[in-house]
Amino acid sequence: MGGSGDGWLAQLPRHPAKRDKGGELDVLYLPKDRLPLYKDTLQGLKILRTNSHGSDLCVSPDESQVYYFEHGKHWLIKKNKWKELHIREEQGV
Repeated sequence: MGGSGDGWLAQLPRHPAKRDKGGELDVLYLPKDRLPLYKDTLQGLKILRTNSHGSDLCVSPDESQVYYFEHGKHWLIKKNKWKELHIREEQGV
């Protein structure tokens, strides 16, 4: 995507997806309907840390854990606690 990579690792509140009458995801709702959702989401923004380089980031399906790789280190965030992981690669794989 380009860019400097400078930014933040941030957390946003999750809002339920809007669905149509048939229960399908409604991706075509009007911008005026989206503005309150965007406002609520941005007001709930929580900056976790600054980040000066690109990072690989994964979130567990239940959103309780975040894994990311940055500056040659592996990190796990669980229950708002940060832990460096020491992962060894198997030889010959």
